[in-house]
Amino acid sequence: YVFSRFSDGASFSEALKEAFEAGYTEPDPRDDLNGLDAARKILILAREAGFEMELSDVAITPPLSKAFFEAESVDAFWSMLPQADAELDAIRTAAARDGKKLAVIAKVEHGKASVSLQAIDADHAAFSLRGTDNLLSLHSRIYSNRPLVVMGPGAGPEITASGVLSDMLRVAEVRA
Repeated sequence: YVFSRFSDGASFSEALKEAFEAGYTEPDPRDDLNGLDAARKILILAREAGFEMELSDVAITPPLSKAFFEAESVDAFWSMLPQADAELDAIRTAAARDGKKLAVIAKVEHGKASVSLQAIDADHAAFSLRGTDNLLSLHSRIYSNRPLVVMGPGAGPEITASGVLSDMLRVAEVRA
C-alpha cells in the first residue's frame, strides 16, 4: 500500500501515515519497514521450494536508514520520518524517469533470498500492484517464459482475520 500511494505521488511519510491510519501497518510501522515480515514470508516459500534456509540467510535492505529504526520510540520515529521524504522522492523521480516505479521485492533466486526496495519496469509482474495487493511470481522450468502469478489483497482487517481463522482451523485439525 505504501509504495502504491508513493508511486501515485504522495510523500513517503504521508503514504505511511495513511497506511497506519487504515490499519495496514503494525502499531510500530518500523516492524513493517525493517523487512523482517517480508523476509519471513520469502523464507517460508523458499523452504517450501526445498531450500534449507534460516532467517539469517535472507539479505534484507530496508528502504530507510538505520537511524529511523533506532528512534527511541514510535513517536520519535513519526517525528523524524519526514526527513526521509526528500531522499525517497529522489529515488522515485529517478525511477520514473526510466519508466519504472518502486516496490519492495522479496525473492529467492539461485538459492539466495533477499528483500529490498527496487525500481521495477512495466515488464515486472509487480508493476501492476495497487493498494494493498501482494503478489507471488513463480518462475520454474515450466514457467520459464512467463511466470505463474498469484495476486490479491495482503493487508487489512478482513485479510488478517481470515489468516488468523485459517491458522486456528489448522491447529484444531492437527489436535483433533
